[in-house]
Amino acid sequence: MESYTFAELLRSFMSREGITQAELARMIGKQRSTIGNWYSGETKPRQREEVLKVTNALYLSEEDTDRLLVAAGYAAEYSHPTPERYEPNPALPGPIPTELPEPRTRFFMGR
Repeated sequence: MESYTFAELLRSFMSREGITQAELARMIGKQRSTIGNWYSGETKPRQREEVLKVTNALYLSEEDTDRLLVAAGYAAEYSHPTPERYEPNPALPGPIPTELPEPRTRFFMGR
């Protein structure tokens, strides 16, 4: 899978939606210069919530939201890493027995 920068993805998604830097800035409550810096790759959003505002404004799918978050340096919102295949550690003892022998009871006390 190809890896794109935050700026490349942002430009692509904005172009796809036909949204200008000024429009996006107004939609998410940021200065146009801030969006311009993101757009040119000079900076990335400082907070994850800023990226999520962008994804909402651009109506991004879950997959595209995750791509933009990861490109900005944040954890994905929707996808989770697949666990590695379990490999037993040979240094550990075998399985724990589920049925243990009953201890001998020498004396029984009851009421």
